Amino acid sequence: MSFVRLKYRLRHAVKPVFYLIVLIFLVGGAFSFDSYQRAQRRQGEAAAGKRRVSKYVVTINGKRIARSELDNYLYMVGDRGSGLPVEAQRPVMTNWLETRIQSVLMQQAIDAEGIKVSNKEIRERRLQDVNEALAPEIEERTALAERLQREGITLEQYKQQRLAEYANSPGGSDASLSETIAREKLEEKIKGTVQVTDQDVENSFEEMKARHILLGPKDMKAKALRKLDDEKAALEKKQPAGKPIDPEVQKRLYAIASEKQQASETKDWDAEAKQEIDKLLQRTQAGEDFGKLANEYSSCPSAPTGGDLGWFKRGRMVEEFEQAAFALKPGQISGVVKTENGYHIIKVEGRRKELPKDFAKNKATYGDSYIEQRKWRVWSSYQQKLRDSAKIEVHDPELAAYRLLGEAEGAGSDEDKAISLLDQAVQSDPGNAGAKYELAKLWQTKDNKDKALALLQEIETAYTEKPTTEEGAQARTGAARLQGPARSAELMLMIGDLLREKKRTDEALAHYQMATDLAAPVQQRNEYVHFRLEMAFREMKRNDLADKEKEWLNTFRKAQEERGMGPMGGTFTVQ
Repeated sequence: MSFVRLKYRLRHAVKPVFYLIVLIFLVGGAFSFDSYQRAQRRQGEAAAGKRRVSKYVVTINGKRIARSELDNYLYMVGDRGSGLPVEAQRPVMTNWLETRIQSVLMQQAIDAEGIKVSNKEIRERRLQDVNEALAPEIEERTALAERLQREGITLEQYKQQRLAEYANSPGGSDASLSETIAREKLEEKIKGTVQVTDQDVENSFEEMKARHILLGPKDMKAKALRKLDDEKAALEKKQPAGKPIDPEVQKRLYAIASEKQQASETKDWDAEAKQEIDKLLQRTQAGEDFGKLANEYSSCPSAPTGGDLGWFKRGRMVEEFEQAAFALKPGQISGVVKTENGYHIIKVEGRRKELPKDFAKNKATYGDSYIEQRKWRVWSSYQQKLRDSAKIEVHDPELAAYRLLGEAEGAGSDEDKAISLLDQAVQSDPGNAGAKYELAKLWQTKDNKDKALALLQEIETAYTEKPTTEEGAQARTGAARLQGPARSAELMLMIGDLLREKKRTDEALAHYQMATDLAAPVQQRNEYVHFRLEMAFREMKRNDLADKEKEWLNTFRKAQEERGMGPMGGTFTVQ
């Protein structure tokens, strides 16, 4: 499978489904009394003016999404995830944002296509869903008959009960079913535009061998920022400790800061990529070695092999790329081809077509398979175009930072901007543990460990239960006194690491032991915590504690083997 296919298909198909599954999972299991208390506290903070946040968090093609929607969702999952580990709060918020954007864009498309759903269609879908849910029970006639007899009702009355229950559930409401049916109608309409001939089916077995050069605007930006960061680090490293900085070095450092800001905020990297790819096209047309140019300039992972994509069939590449490639003959070079990844130049090196031996006999089957493939691609392309053409403005600084970090791919200046945005979020909402945690992680990558530690300790202090009596203080110590976001093994581990680097060994040890207690359940997500703890205790010459971590890991792996190496399901604790 080529890089292009992998990147496009996974990005367009898997992420929306992943977001939906994550959100459904979180909503299903996150109600708690603690979240209610924290929601009440946050309302009090807002009333007292401590929480100064924007009324709207995002605008999607002119539709404004109120903060109340986000706050209500976060209340359901635990008021900024107070029922979740603090490290899970960023993905929860990011997934909410991406799913909400997708939902709005889909509804706008439904409206634009004039798609309507009748009350009759809603009733029929609800009945269909209930009948499908009841089918297994009806098959077990004896058990169902006993139940009906016990409750003194008929089968039809039982169906009506289930219908009423489903209608009052979130997934079976009129609004939810209407949205589901409308989306299905839209998908059917878009897929219905696919027209396939017998020749198209035969051509689907054609393969092509090609190379390409890719210049991606985001990749060029990241490369330029890394170069500036490297130059800055080199200049700072050369400065003698304790001596005034050289005026020429200071001048260059100021220039680097200005260039980074320009590269990050004002420079048109799309235009830059187009200008550079045009120059490369001229060089390939002049006869320069295509593979060498790809190796030197391409931002695709195929660059080390001269941009070689190997052999691929139709349907494996993104549509614009495929159309351009399959229009060429061996030896020909394309013009500049634009896709969502950037600008490409394609060189075809070979073509071949070999039909299956049973093609004539099973032509209809092969045709149906190809039609379904084409429909899937058209629908995926349609959804991506909705996204690409959308005007999305994120007003909330925390969400904006997370979105930026998701797109930045490690660009240094984007991290600087994310730090600024998260700092705004913390200033406007001092109780936002999630923003503080992510801000601390960024400061740690910038090697500012003092700021990172201070932020993490703020979270710990804010969410440490204060005992009301001396007896309570003795009874509730360590991990038992932590609540909300502070009840995170990852948080305690991160604080412990930073304290150990500062030679505050006793405090580090206390936090490591809290991490051990918090990660006691034998679950997949706790394995890496115990692995890191074992290493930390070994380095601290505390083999007694390291051996306990090893014992946990052995218990986990044994349980995993007993389950056939599958994912760990239930929860049990090592004694």
